[in-house]
Amino acid sequence: MIPQSELFNSPVEVGTRVALLLTLIPGVELNLDEIAFFDYALIFSKEFDGGENIHPALPNHFSEIIKRRETLPTTLKFFISKGIITSSIGSDGIKYRATDEAIHYVSALKSSYYKKLIKNLTWVERNLGRLREEQQKMFRMRVLGR
Repeated sequence: MIPQSELFNSPVEVGTRVALLLTLIPGVELNLDEIAFFDYALIFSKEFDGGENIHPALPNHFSEIIKRRETLPTTLKFFISKGIITSSIGSDGIKYRATDEAIHYVSALKSSYYKKLIKNLTWVERNLGRLREEQQKMFRMRVLGR
């Protein structure tokens, strides 16, 4: 069951953004931490020298990554049950990817909100390597204190 909706980052909204990430970046498989970070970068791309932010930059909005990381398992489980996302377990942990059905789902997204997301997603795709490095750097600084 999906938890009660919030103004921003409801489970369906986050799941839809994850479906966009996994569908529109060819061949990508991401783990939970990568999904949380790339979703954050998609929404707040200006912080990483990308396009305009999609959501308002509220104080301490970095904490959204932590909250999203906590709620992603339920969100992903819901989207897996709908056949939009799938998971696999390998030597490097659990990875998530879009199913063939995901393209039908994301192609129906026509609002200006999703058009902005797709524009930022193009930037995320072009900067995937740099963003992965940024994710590791932020993890070391915030968790390991280095």
